[in-house]
Amino acid sequence: SSGINAEWSLRPGGVEAAVHAVRSVYDDPSTEGVLLVDASNAFNSMNRNVALKNIQVTCPQFSTFMTNTYRTPAKLLVRNSDEIILSEEGTTQGDAAAMSFYSCSTMPLIHNLDQTVQHHQQKYPGSDMKQVWYADDSVGGGSLDAIQAWWEQLKDLCPRFGYYPKASKTWLIVKPEHETRARQLFPDLTSSKEGVITSNITSRGRKYLGS
Repeated sequence: SSGINAEWSLRPGGVEAAVHAVRSVYDDPSTEGVLLVDASNAFNSMNRNVALKNIQVTCPQFSTFMTNTYRTPAKLLVRNSDEIILSEEGTTQGDAAAMSFYSCSTMPLIHNLDQTVQHHQQKYPGSDMKQVWYADDSVGGGSLDAIQAWWEQLKDLCPRFGYYPKASKTWLIVKPEHETRARQLFPDLTSSKEGVITSNITSRGRKYLGS
């Protein structure tokens, strides 16, 4: 099964829970690697209209408040100028409800990705994979084939939600025996500039949420 599929930013102690969840996924003997996805300016890029519609389904009790807060663009004033900039996308900086709003808005994306994982598992039995989310930080862990399917679907779906994964800052942590195959399956995590090859695939580990 797809196992740990959760938006931990909505739960008490969410950071610690997310870190432990990722560690649990990696420590599973069947896991070949985990993909730590970095998104570009996610809170400011979120598609606000889509988010307001999604939250009516994902959290109806919260939707009225967020609709009243975000349905009209906020006016941002520029110091020493008469210019006014309309804030039409993303969450407002400093808004105490921004984390919850963002998290609720991404739930349909997470569920859609979960369906991709389940479909892949039905097609390739034993190809297990789990995903863990904390706000805009997403992780997919399991077999490399399943992670690849999840990663491709993530890149395809995310622009609709205003979520833009950056391959240049995304890292794949693999168990040493799977490193060579990982480089073949994830060519977009390796780049070359002026003859210098840089790879975001490693077996040495990377920080996750500051842990």
